[in-house]
Amino acid sequence: MAVAALLRLWPQDLPAQRHVMLQGYLLLIFITVAGFCFVQGPTAYLHANILAMTAMAVLYLLYMRGWLRLPAATQGMLAISFSLIYDITLNAGGLVSPQMLWLGMVPVPAIFLLGQAATLAWAGVVMLSVGLLFVLTFGGWLPVVFHYERQHITWAAISALCIASNVFFLPLIYHVLNKRQLANIEHRNAELEQTRLALLQSESHKDKFMAAVGHELRTPMNAILGFNDVLRQEVSLQTDDLETVNLINQSTKKLLKLINQILDFSQLQAGRLQLNMGPTSLTGLLQHCIEAMRHHENTHVPVVLELGQDVPHWIQTDAQRLREMLLHLLDNACKFTSAGRVCLRVSLQQQQLLFEVIDTGTGIAAELQTHIFKRFEHADQATLRQFGGTGLGLAISKQLVALFDGDMGLESRLGEGARFWFRLPWLRCDTPGEAQTLSHPQRHWTQPFSLLLVDDNPVNLQVARYLCQSIWPQAVLLTANSGPACLQLLQTTPVDLVLMDMFMPDMDGPQTCQTIRQTFPAPLRQLPIIGLTASTHPHDKQLCLDAGMNAVTHKPMDKTDLTQVVQAQLFARLGATA
Repeated sequence: MAVAALLRLWPQDLPAQRHVMLQGYLLLIFITVAGFCFVQGPTAYLHANILAMTAMAVLYLLYMRGWLRLPAATQGMLAISFSLIYDITLNAGGLVSPQMLWLGMVPVPAIFLLGQAATLAWAGVVMLSVGLLFVLTFGGWLPVVFHYERQHITWAAISALCIASNVFFLPLIYHVLNKRQLANIEHRNAELEQTRLALLQSESHKDKFMAAVGHELRTPMNAILGFNDVLRQEVSLQTDDLETVNLINQSTKKLLKLINQILDFSQLQAGRLQLNMGPTSLTGLLQHCIEAMRHHENTHVPVVLELGQDVPHWIQTDAQRLREMLLHLLDNACKFTSAGRVCLRVSLQQQQLLFEVIDTGTGIAAELQTHIFKRFEHADQATLRQFGGTGLGLAISKQLVALFDGDMGLESRLGEGARFWFRLPWLRCDTPGEAQTLSHPQRHWTQPFSLLLVDDNPVNLQVARYLCQSIWPQAVLLTANSGPACLQLLQTTPVDLVLMDMFMPDMDGPQTCQTIRQTFPAPLRQLPIIGLTASTHPHDKQLCLDAGMNAVTHKPMDKTDLTQVVQAQLFARLGATA
């Protein structure tokens, strides 16, 4: 208990511990040697003891004044101790002297104060000295017969007690220190575990916050873009007014792109973004990207497509993510190219699809190319001031390519344009059947049908009505503002297809869909249901599909995407009679 109480005051850092330990060893040796001076012992050892005490005192003063560092002071202490013990041993019977036990104590301080190498060195010195004592004793150069008198017995008893005390006390200190160190480590590990759990919880809160913010930001944009489209198509506007409406549309799409990039980057950083692989028409996707760029505001030069002869028509991939990467590279190329052209080249090389975007623009200096793929980085501040942007696009694209198990890079010279490329594994895909291809959605649905729109937000409901009415004027549009209202209407009114919002109070979209699938009679329970959500989290989309929805489309509603998704379900369900 006393030892444990003293160790509570023991310093925490290693240098301070060694400083205190050296002082303790010096004090212990000084007391031991002084004790033998006061014991009625052999007078031959008295001068050696006094000399050793003096040397120890001088050593201690030099160390405390800072003229000796700890290793040098320790070596000096060990040298003094060894010299004293060896001198007494030589004069007290050599190998048969009881003082021989002290030689085994010499390397012990080195374990705590100097480390493994010094300890082994001193152990070697002790072993060599024992060998020398054996030779001297065996050869008769030292007195073999040693007559013990009372003072010798007292001396031997004190030696044995001191050695036993040191042998017991030093490992005890080490054991207590070791237990204390383990307790500190366990305490720190517990703190680290609590910190880890707090970080995981914080990451979860951040993820939920980003999803909620993304949903809340995308929801009003659905109304802005929807009504903006109504103004452009259905309201007679003067040229200046139409230009203003187009500027609103462009600005909103820029903001939507920024939000999508931030959400995607957050999901990628958290490792939660998953690829949605499926059969994809590669040529159709590439043509879509080219057409989109030809009507893009940043496009000032021709955008051309070059396809290798062996490029497959159908591949297995995540069409949405591949389209995002290509559009971003094309957008960057067009933004920095004022003359010449931009080329999208696709070829098949060693079972990998090589996508290249080559421009004749300003190019990128070699020293700036290492910063291009870093998040929130631009080539330089002049580029940021002139062209803007968050610097997230290429960082997201590179991480998406890695998610595909591919690689990405660039080649460029200042003033000579740039070549951005990425390679993706070629996952073979058989040509899908007619029901899975886009041949049906490419035909416009002209037959009458009834469409039920379900959304608790009246503005979004109105936007959906305008958009669907503009696409399918012959459709009968019905609306419901909640899940229970949807269920009640379906029981009394025939409906061909349902567009249902995912997040609604009381009963959300997946719960409403599950109720229809599980409790409604056939064929009403097979009614096509398409989910609508402003969330970009893959979990939310999968939640809708697991609930029994046939497809999911996102807000803000894109006219082309909505047309394809809805008409695919219409052709699959009613195509035989169309």
